[in-house]
Amino acid sequence: YTDCNATLGLTSDSNITIDGNPITVGDWIGVFYTDLNGELACGGSGIWTGEPLSIAIWGDDLGTEDIKEGFSVEESLTWIIWDNETDAIITNVAVEYLYGSESFSCNALLQVEIASYSTITQDIILPENWFMFSTYVDPEDSNMESVIAPIVNNTEIVKNYSGDVYWPLLGINSIGNIVSGQGYQIKMNASDVLTIEGTEIPSDYSINLPESWSMIGYLHKEPANTIDMMSPIVEDLVIVKSYDGNVYWPQLGINSIGDMNPGWGYQIKTESALTFNYPDIESGRLGFSSEDFVSIKFNKPINTGNNMTLGIAEDAWTNKPEEGDEIVVYDQEGLLVGNNRYRTAGSFVTIWGDDNTTREKDGLYVGEKFDIKLFRNHGSILEDITINSWEQGSGSYNINGISIAGSISSNIIEEKQLIKVTDIIGREVTNNTQQSTLFYIYDDGTVERKYIIK
Repeated sequence: YTDCNATLGLTSDSNITIDGNPITVGDWIGVFYTDLNGELACGGSGIWTGEPLSIAIWGDDLGTEDIKEGFSVEESLTWIIWDNETDAIITNVAVEYLYGSESFSCNALLQVEIASYSTITQDIILPENWFMFSTYVDPEDSNMESVIAPIVNNTEIVKNYSGDVYWPLLGINSIGNIVSGQGYQIKMNASDVLTIEGTEIPSDYSINLPESWSMIGYLHKEPANTIDMMSPIVEDLVIVKSYDGNVYWPQLGINSIGDMNPGWGYQIKTESALTFNYPDIESGRLGFSSEDFVSIKFNKPINTGNNMTLGIAEDAWTNKPEEGDEIVVYDQEGLLVGNNRYRTAGSFVTIWGDDNTTREKDGLYVGEKFDIKLFRNHGSILEDITINSWEQGSGSYNINGISIAGSISSNIIEEKQLIKVTDIIGREVTNNTQQSTLFYIYDDGTVERKYIIK
């Protein structure tokens, strides 16, 4: 006790909340100052009983020079709540001053409304290579550099939908602070777990989506079906894509994403700018797993961090495939850049572009034409696919491009047969000849030159 204090008055009509719920009997309200060691010290506190409450907030005794027993004149008040039921100390407290101010003065009278929020943590599993992440936590320090700091040694780059980056190697952070409700693309040199601590973002938080492409975060704590979650904007929605190339494509009735997952971000394209709020998760709804397509013949293409989507409606086929058949896409050098199973209700293939952060060509260049083939599982037949017309887009790669085939024809690729082998002057020879240069002539008119090392 000193010779100076201010008085805080609270009644049952005072609006005091913890995580949106009214304060309960047994909770404590404290007001703190900074002592000479730079530590917070309690300058006044009281226990909530549900009855009118006054709390004395003590000022510093100016007669003692070597210690600080309370608030200095004009020092800001720091509020802390203790939740009796959870034993949680809550430092994230927003105070509205109905009477008085946040700056201490002797004999001041204070009336306030208090909204406090307990902190939570979210652990986000980040796989090696490219991923899209988001969070339902609003961190106290929302600067991207601070958020990524715990995993910075394994982080190559972080990007937002508008092209801003956090690039640790070069010390660049043009993203600035993370934005609630947005998703972010990240490339990891090794798998890691990103832990974010802060206050919970309401699941129905308003998210501003620009026209065309952006990246959206997922704000529920539990998975939920993508169709249900996107239902408020389905009329303006073009497509949603996950980091692994799965899609929700209303136009073709495809949802290979299944459930949206906490910690994941998603690319989204809308017809117009709009404000979006996630709906509540309906109790009793069954979950839907994303499709983990595994080809029976072809290797999985590389996730390069950028892709486009090829769609094929069922009525586009002149010679329809069967369940179990696969659609395969190659670049001009024969590199597999996309494959997926045939679907009777409509098919899609995620086609991956080249990753500019690697030295080798691991996908399509922008503007490069791609080749489409159909593998018929019954008979192990590979067919060339010809797109006679495009309903949308074209047969060339563009990042986030959408191409929809209008009409398709196919031709069986027959294995070419060797007719004969000749030497350099055209004389027919056998395969085991001692000649250094041989020409292999096939029935499709192609010729291969081979050099024999003796």
